[in-house]
Formats: sequence, structure tokens, C-alpha cells
Amino acid sequence: MKRILFVDDEANVLDGLRRMLRSKRGDWEMEFSESGAAALVLLEQTPYDVVVSDMKMPGMDGAELLKIVQEKHPHTVRIILSGHSEKEALLRSVRCTHQFVSKPCDADFLRGTLERAFALRDRLGGSSVRELVAKLEAIPAVPSLYRRVMTELESPNCSLRLIGDLIEKDAGMSSSLLKLVNSAYFGLPSRISSVQGAVSFLGVETVTALILGVPLFHECGDVGIPGYSVEAVWQRSVMAAAGSKAIAQSERLDKRDCDDAFLAGLLHNIGQIVLVTSLRGQYAKVLQKAASATSLSACEREVFGTTHGEIAGYLLGLWGLPDPVVEAVAFHDEPLTTPNGQLTTRTIVRAAALLVREQAGQPTPLDAEAEAAGVSAHLDGWRRCTAEILQAEVPS
Repeated sequence: MKRILFVDDEANVLDGLRRMLRSKRGDWEMEFSESGAAALVLLEQTPYDVVVSDMKMPGMDGAELLKIVQEKHPHTVRIILSGHSEKEALLRSVRCTHQFVSKPCDADFLRGTLERAFALRDRLGGSSVRELVAKLEAIPAVPSLYRRVMTELESPNCSLRLIGDLIEKDAGMSSSLLKLVNSAYFGLPSRISSVQGAVSFLGVETVTALILGVPLFHECGDVGIPGYSVEAVWQRSVMAAAGSKAIAQSERLDKRDCDDAFLAGLLHNIGQIVLVTSLRGQYAKVLQKAASATSLSACEREVFGTTHGEIAGYLLGLWGLPDPVVEAVAFHDEPLTTPNGQLTTRTIVRAAALLVREQAGQPTPLDAEAEAAGVSAHLDGWRRCTAEILQAEVPS
């Protein structure tokens, strides 16, 4: 049974949560605490899968509580359930909080948020991998792009457009920024799914405070595995993002779906970066196995009990990114599928990733998968609409 700890200094809020989640008592064991200090006592006595805390509390606020939970109980999922709060509190909590949920919160939304986190986590392997993902604060950024962003922010003539262009080319920086801008703090009526939209909304002052002050991003160091290049993984991801957007546009999908396709293509390999930077020795063994195997994901599952896609999907789900993006990233290594005959973000990203390999002269199962999924008639068009953009998309 899953264990959840709710923390709020207002007893009526806790009573409301009890009533709101009464239907889940058979699935979840829930505890309610009226202070951060009392919550820490409970955590020392019993492990919890999730802590959901209010931000503004006397004594120990939510940011301080979740920072301690992150340090002492790194396996625990950490959620802020709060209304609008001060920017200073947001900056203190952004690295230790997985997701910011608005308050008051719709019952179905809160249940869905928690259920999705549990469903994705249950696909992961052992507790060590779960702990690794839960304690992760950000995906390391490609060094060259990170340094260019830092240089631009320190320029007296800082260009938000250029900053957005640079961040949009990096999976780590993009995911962290979108996690933040869609938090409850900003109270947006609808989500922002493009990096340029996020940068424009935040403005120079907030972006500078987040990147230079928190800091929200950090660069990826040398992974030290012969033959493995973070830059190469990044380049394939940029190409997959461009190809995904081209396919979505060719199918006349709306702007949000095109943005989701681009973002999912960009993020689909971040699980590799998590593993290679956090479990270097073990991942080196995976890569060695994969050199003589047909599936990298199968080798990952053999060693870790999960795949880089599922790890990334769990993390992005925790961070509150859109469901179509999370699903596409989590299952991008699984064969093409068209549920109810519909093209989904997952279908598009899988096709784009295989087209990137095809353009590189590598054999792929694209034609066989397309026939099985009933989308063979789309392939020629997808190849035409992506070939030019894939060949022209040279990351800079």
C-alpha cells in the first residue's frame, strides 16, 4: 500500500484533503500533520512514498521541510500544494520540489497527479533506481550550450530570444524551465509547452535569478566512458525533436500538439543522461552489452530492472510535464502504435527517432512497425517532410 503524508498548518485544509481522498483509503495509507516539525518526526518513524506540503507555514515552511526530506529521505516524492507565494520561497523550493500543485486543488487532479506518479514509479526497477530519480534536481545540460546561456545572461544587451533558442536545444534546461513555469506559483490558466513561451513569460529578471541565482541548471561533466558522447546523444535528440515537429505539422496537428511532439523528441533520451552521469560504472557495462545486442533498452532492463525511457517518463511525470510528452518519452523504444486509429505524440516521436537512425544509415524496424500499426501510407510523406529538415538541422 502506498503511503502519503500531507502537511498543512490549517486543520480545515487537512480535513478537506481527508474528505477529498476518502475513496482512495483502500489503496493509500494517508497521514496528516499540522507542522513541518511534526512531519519530520513521522518520517523518522515510518517511510512515506510521497510528502505533500503547503508552502506558507509558521516556523518551518514547505521549502525548508522538503529540503530536509530531500536530504534525509531521498526516495520520497515531494510536492508543494499551495497558492501564490513569494518569489523568494519559490526560488528556495524549486530544486527540492518535484511538482507545484495549486491550492485549492480539484480532487480529480490531485488524485490523478498522485496516481500517475505511482504508476510510473512502479515500472522502475529496484529501490536504488527509484531513489536516484526521486532525488534528482535537474538534468545536466550540454556544456557548450550551458556556457553560451551563462554568457548571454551576463551580457548587458541580454537577448531573451537568443536565450530561448539556446535553452530549446538542450533537454536538461528545457525540462527544468517548463517544470517551473507551469508551477502553481504563476497560476497560469493553461500550460506553456514551448521554451520560447516560458522565457517570454518569465522575463529577463526572473530567468536570470533562476539560472544564475538558484542555480536552476548545471552543466554535464565528462562521463568518462570511452565511445560514449553526451554531445552525440544531444544531437540525435535535437534531430528527433525537429523531425517530430515536422511530422506533426505535416499531419496538420494544432500548435500545442506540435509543441508537445518537439518537446518529447528533445527529451526522449534524457534517461540515458541520468544513468550515465549517476551510475557511470553500471551504465558502462550496459553499453558494453548493447554493443553486441539489438536493443539498448533490453540491456538496461537486465542490469537496472528498467529502461532509460521509463526513468525519464517517471521523472517528467513527477515534474508535471504534459501526459502526451511523458508517455512519448517513457515508451519511445516500444513499437509504433495507433490507439483507436489515432496518431499520438508517442507514435510521432517513435517514428522520428527511427527516421534519424535511418538518415544515419542504420537499419531500423520502421517499415515493419508502420505496417503493423497501420500507418504505412504515411511513411513516404514522413520521410519527405523530415529528410530536408533533418539534413539541415545542424546543432550550433
